[in-house]
Amino acid sequence: MFDGRSGSQVCQHSAETRGSNSKLDYKYAVNHHILEDRTQIAGFIVFYPHEDHLHIENVAVLPKFQGNGYGTKLIEFAEHEAKNLGFSKVELYTNEKMTENIVYYPTRGYEEIGRWQEDGFNRIYFRKIL
Repeated sequence: MFDGRSGSQVCQHSAETRGSNSKLDYKYAVNHHILEDRTQIAGFIVFYPHEDHLHIENVAVLPKFQGNGYGTKLIEFAEHEAKNLGFSKVELYTNEKMTENIVYYPTRGYEEIGRWQEDGFNRIYFRKIL
């Protein structure tokens, strides 16, 4: 996905299988995508199919590129890929200490679906119906 106005693009960086299946199958692959700003990596997103939805595991933008809409572009890319894979929803979580995220995700159409502790972190889970 290329945005000619800003010179940024999202491209697949790598993929690896989950579980014991050694055959690379996109439906079961973890997908790492990077966002490049001209010649520099500006951020990345990691997502994978999980049960009945696409799960966003991680999204990050380098501090010097924050505020340019790159995080939004990465999330929109994952949502587009979810539709391409036949999913009607995307889920993700954030740490309760990430207050900016807690405010941000609902502005993008995500609704909170639960809070619980997992792996020693207090997480807030969100879902968006596509």
